[in-house]
Amino acid sequence: MPSSATVPGAPAAAPSRRELNKAATRQAIIDAALGLLRANGPGNFTVEEIADAAGISRRTFFNYFGSTDAVIA
Repeated sequence: MPSSATVPGAPAAAPSRRELNKAATRQAIIDAALGLLRANGPGNFTVEEIADAAGISRRTFFNYFGSTDAVIA
């Protein structure tokens, strides 16, 4: 018997806490980068500054994006 996730028209399962946290972290990085872009202009901020503004580590930044350009795109 197929699971409800594979049945067309079945309601989608609610996202897990982990998925919600990942989405929130990704959005925090984007918001921080856009804030720095507006304040400093393109190319005038670093990954470290984005990470600090988002409240995450530099390593976490790179789990989500490959560069400052990638987060802006």
